Amino acid sequence: MSIPWFKQVLSNGLEEKTAKALQLAEVAKEIGCTLPQLAIAWCVANTNVSTVLLGASRIEQLEENLKALEFEDKITPEVRAKIDAIADFKPELTKVQDNVHQMRGKLL
Repeated sequence: MSIPWFKQVLSNGLEEKTAKALQLAEVAKEIGCTLPQLAIAWCVANTNVSTVLLGASRIEQLEENLKALEFEDKITPEVRAKIDAIADFKPELTKVQDNVHQMRGKLL
């Protein structure tokens, strides 16, 4: 069964995404971790992230993912700037999220 629209969604910007993944892999190598560990460490070190959910189907995957905690302190402002420049991701709060964020700030 062929789903042309799905193939288009997957391939849309594939070269750019692949180039970014390779650049991020170099950053991971610089700090001595794997690419998945870099992603998790970045999330843990990111003040915009409140919760990190891990998806592992094997114990080995979970163990590798949890080793990311050893690299949280290696996500320095310089490393974070490198990652952010490559990923080009800028989180934005929606109106509802902003209201919840403000309410949370008042209550906590």
